[in-house]
Amino acid sequence: MRGIFERLKWKMGIWMQGRYGQDRLSVYLYGAALVLLFVGAVLGIGILTPISLVFWICAVFRICSKQIAKREKELAFFEKILNRPTKWITLQKRKWAERKTHCYFKCPCGTVLRVPKGKGEIEITCPKCYNKINRKT
Repeated sequence: MRGIFERLKWKMGIWMQGRYGQDRLSVYLYGAALVLLFVGAVLGIGILTPISLVFWICAVFRICSKQIAKREKELAFFEKILNRPTKWITLQKRKWAERKTHCYFKCPCGTVLRVPKGKGEIEITCPKCYNKINRKT
């Protein structure tokens, strides 16, 4: 019995050579398909089953694709979209954890600046655009 699975693993490895393989986007597509399938089954919404099937097919297509450059562009776009809320949540956690010792200010260029509390009126220089801001901490 063990020999059958080893041969299957070997044949799958040979078949997957030159293909894109699994990445973060395909994992998210699998997860979305499972969530839609579960929600559709629990709430009795029949339209969610074909939608989850489409998500699953897209994930399998991405994994088996030989167009690696296109799949990498799709992944970069997905991570760019996903990165924005992740950065915001991380910043909010950091602000909350350091709320007693530091103040956060936003520069006109969009950079978030962190300064210690209790220093009175200070001049803050943005490291990105070198803009000077006077603020009270």
